[in-house]
Amino acid sequence: MPEMSLSSEPAMERIKRSDLAWGRPRATGRRPRRPTNPWVILGLLMACTLLSFIDRQVLSILVDPIRRDLNISDFQVGLLSGPAFVCFYIVGNLASGWAVDRRDRSLIVAAALTVWSLSTSLCAAANRFATLGLARASVGLGEGALGPAVHSLIADSFSKRRLPLALSLYSISGAMGPGIALLLGGNLLHFAATRLAGLPVLNLLKPWQTTFLIVGIPGLLMAPLVARWIRMPPRAARPRKGEAAGAGEVAAFCRPRWRFIALYIAAIGSLSAMELALLMWTPTLLIRQFGYRADQVGSTFGLMLMLLSAAGALLWGAIATAVARKGRGDAALRTMTVAMTIVVPFAVAGPLMPRAAWVLAAFTPILLCLRAYAGLGHATVQIMTPSRLRGRVAALYLATTSVIGALIGPPIVGALTSFAFADDRSIGLALAIVAGGMGVAGVALLLASWSPYRRALATSLLENEASDRAIP
Repeated sequence: MPEMSLSSEPAMERIKRSDLAWGRPRATGRRPRRPTNPWVILGLLMACTLLSFIDRQVLSILVDPIRRDLNISDFQVGLLSGPAFVCFYIVGNLASGWAVDRRDRSLIVAAALTVWSLSTSLCAAANRFATLGLARASVGLGEGALGPAVHSLIADSFSKRRLPLALSLYSISGAMGPGIALLLGGNLLHFAATRLAGLPVLNLLKPWQTTFLIVGIPGLLMAPLVARWIRMPPRAARPRKGEAAGAGEVAAFCRPRWRFIALYIAAIGSLSAMELALLMWTPTLLIRQFGYRADQVGSTFGLMLMLLSAAGALLWGAIATAVARKGRGDAALRTMTVAMTIVVPFAVAGPLMPRAAWVLAAFTPILLCLRAYAGLGHATVQIMTPSRLRGRVAALYLATTSVIGALIGPPIVGALTSFAFADDRSIGLALAIVAGGMGVAGVALLLASWSPYRRALATSLLENEASDRAIP
């Protein structure tokens, strides 16, 4: 490849004006199928993601009943939430990442929705740790396939300047999902124990099993609607004949950006570990330390989680968009770093508070800022990635950061309570150690990634210009 050089125009200004992430669709000689309105696509994908987070997170409100009936420890619950889920999540993620760059993305989303929803309902059949672990692994397989398709669809539907806002709006579904899971799961658990226990078939199930069964049904009903209603937008750029289309192309993209990629994946993985630990174990903290019932956790912490996380996703997305309009190509990364810096001290102090009201008060700034890393984190990656690689790059990003978060967050909290402290009531201390440690590491790594990210953006601009010059 001939050597490329920057013109006299400042690189960041050219990045701001360029179609780096969205290059205009190239003529193919065929009349493209009219796509669904981008905001409709976004709404449907938000609904799918909302269901995925509900199905994933409902386990956190069922911890103590499952422990009691299956005779397992906190550490084993952490394994159900972490490794059992994430191992198959990676398989689904990588397979989907390959497929979305080649196949109908709406069908991939519908298939993923069917797999994880059916698997959630099948958790109701679990009568031992191994069978529940297998069902949770299948949930991970389906949910892993969702992410690359979603990010590819959204990135091809919105302009560069609107992408941080679109992805932040999308992250509202991930923000509200865990809160709805607690609100719905807690009340379903109570309802199943008091009202549904005498019904045929359901009287054969424990209340937590009935909860799993019911929670999976909406996704099964929605899957055919998604397949029918999402019409794919045209991809912003397709590989030209003879252009690499496999792992070698992804490796070639990553090679000149390796320093940023390494720092950034470690940062987001650490922040993911912090978030997963907080969301998984805070309901249990309120139940064990302060005597809350599951439905009370849902109506307090669950409601806070749902509303504050959604508001925070909108707030930080709007801030990043405003900063980007002033010419900052790295606006998403900078804004995310500020939000995560606010979270860390409260993540340490919150679980150690001696009163439930104080715990909930400390979680107010946490929940308002925590989801910033989700939407803005994805936008940071998508902005520097060409359209033809978005599915595979998103898959690698999600797979690696999910592994770090799932293997460190929930399991280590459970290991500390089960083995290091050997006390179920030490959940607050264990949570503060893991969430605080991972939060500090994540912010430090984000700060270290600023300069490499600016260089990665400049590299992407040069490659995009060279590609455009090569088009006959």
